[in-house]
Amino acid sequence: MTPAYEAVMQPLVETQDYSPPNPPVNEKDFLYSLIRLSLPIPLDTIVKSWAGEKWELVIDQLLQLLDHDVQTITQIGAGSWVPILSALSGPQGKLCRVVRGGSYKGIRSITCNLCMKTFEQNPSERFAHHFITGHFEIHPFKCRHCNALFTRLHSCTRHEKTKHVTSSNAQPRALIPVSSPFTQYTASP
Repeated sequence: MTPAYEAVMQPLVETQDYSPPNPPVNEKDFLYSLIRLSLPIPLDTIVKSWAGEKWELVIDQLLQLLDHDVQTITQIGAGSWVPILSALSGPQGKLCRVVRGGSYKGIRSITCNLCMKTFEQNPSERFAHHFITGHFEIHPFKCRHCNALFTRLHSCTRHEKTKHVTSSNAQPRALIPVSSPFTQYTASP
């Protein structure tokens, strides 16, 4: 085990509530999961709802905005993650400006600091979709027939029904995120 992993695990093991995961997870997945749990709204929505299989890459990009990576942030200690990650969103957030006081998750509006677009209706979900599809250029829905990529499920469904008229159109669709030049990773087939 790396010192970073042990530094995160030690406070957890010392608490009475800790029980090892079953089945056991590898160290990398465990660290990413802990970071994901420490993300503030709306960044948790980006990772949980929209990133799909690329959620670890999204966390890497978010940490990069703070001049960190998984190793450096785990060396800081899990107790300090929330304040560090909170610098990405909030009234003066580096990534987005969050105005509190609304009825949806206590958020009135979110403004993307990369393009200055503001979201007021269902702000967490709309900002998350905007960020993943617009700035990360991840299109989470893939046609089962021709591998065309879409940002919304209904667009993919409409495409399949109009372009590929078959009886298999009723099968459930899997989220298949793809990478972009922004994420600096290549897509797997």
